[in-house]
Amino acid sequence: MPANPPDQRRRDLPTMTDTAPHIRPLAPQDRARWQALWRAYLEFYDTDLPPAVYDHHFARLAAPSGDFRALVAERDGALHGLVHFVFHPHGWRIAGTCYLQDLFVAPPA
Repeated sequence: MPANPPDQRRRDLPTMTDTAPHIRPLAPQDRARWQALWRAYLEFYDTDLPPAVYDHHFARLAAPSGDFRALVAERDGALHGLVHFVFHPHGWRIAGTCYLQDLFVAPPA
């Protein structure tokens, strides 16, 4: 007999659909929330960057075209994660490739 038969499982636990974030492209209005996440990511690596780098990096990521891109994970109006990635040519094949630059998910509050 299973440890938790279906009729005895806890009903108060969220399901995946209740808690799954919305993954979407980074938008210009995300600047402050993105910066907080990226700062936390950099702190993990004991790194601090000057404001000019934040400005330049965000401008590249939020540009409507370009090879450097970002996605964010949003739930209930808050950003909980980010990923930065770069599309570039590949030296061993005709098709390009994607390099994952940064990946960060904020710890639960």
